Amino acid sequence: YKLICPDTWPNPRGGTPRDACSKILRYAGLEEDCVYGKTKVFIRSPQTVFRLEELRSAKLPEVVLFLQRHTRGYLARKHYKQKKAVYHIMGVYRRYKLRSYIISVVDSFRGVRQMPDLGKSVRWPAPPIVLAPFVAKLKQMHQRWRAATILARMPEHLRESLPEKLAAFVALNGKRERWGYSRSWKGDYLAQSEEPTYNPIKYRGAMLAMKSSHPYEKVLFSSFFQVSRISVCPEPNGLFIIHVAENDIVGCLKNPKEEERVGELIGVLLAQYERMNARPPTIIVSPALSVCLGGKTRAVRIFPADPTQQAVFKKNGNDIDLICHNMITV
Repeated sequence: YKLICPDTWPNPRGGTPRDACSKILRYAGLEEDCVYGKTKVFIRSPQTVFRLEELRSAKLPEVVLFLQRHTRGYLARKHYKQKKAVYHIMGVYRRYKLRSYIISVVDSFRGVRQMPDLGKSVRWPAPPIVLAPFVAKLKQMHQRWRAATILARMPEHLRESLPEKLAAFVALNGKRERWGYSRSWKGDYLAQSEEPTYNPIKYRGAMLAMKSSHPYEKVLFSSFFQVSRISVCPEPNGLFIIHVAENDIVGCLKNPKEEERVGELIGVLLAQYERMNARPPTIIVSPALSVCLGGKTRAVRIFPADPTQQAVFKKNGNDIDLICHNMITV
């Protein structure tokens, strides 16, 4: 019956059990009908008992709400603590997986600087799904470091023509067997004294005279921005066609050293386009080529010749014949 009196609910506030019982009866106005014994309360009329039951029954809904409120609060706090514990465990586990994976990567790539391939052959540990984007960035960082290390070890004279060779590799790899990647590319061959069929002194004099009258930094094709595509043969015969508007440029890069220079020509042009952030021309590698001269399309046919014979272009009806032999060196 302690729920009847506010001073005794939910627990009596000080005093003995007899004092608490007295507070309940006094609050209900029934103390005059009761007599206190040592351990019991004696009630004179049954109406007093019925009145106590009525008061208790009236307070039961409040007790139910009180218990529900505290029970729901307890369950909510318990659920929150469980959720918090789950997320804490998840965070700890993720950090553990990340730490374990990083340790495995470090163990796999330990001593990578001393490896001949700088870690290219090292197999990456299988990453967790959540670390897939992070591992992709790690692989990209390793590839960039490896490329920078290789370039740093490369001699300066080989590094100069690397952009041109990379551009030629992208355009000709798998399409042309030999395109001169293994030799040193010099670029301005007409200025080299090693070209016996041309006088480099006259060439330099002419270029100096042109530079004094028309200042420039580098020699570029006058039709460079009009180039739409470049056609070459899969065989190392030196033939190239630069398609520009209605009059294409067709030539044969035959030289006394028998060097294959078509790949260098394509590499220089494509690398220049890349430096200028311009759209590069299409590279066509085909045994059957055609050229547009004067607005008319003509087929270019290739015929073998003696190695000592110079390359010769001849008109054959509406077509053009190239009489030359394949280059010996690459």
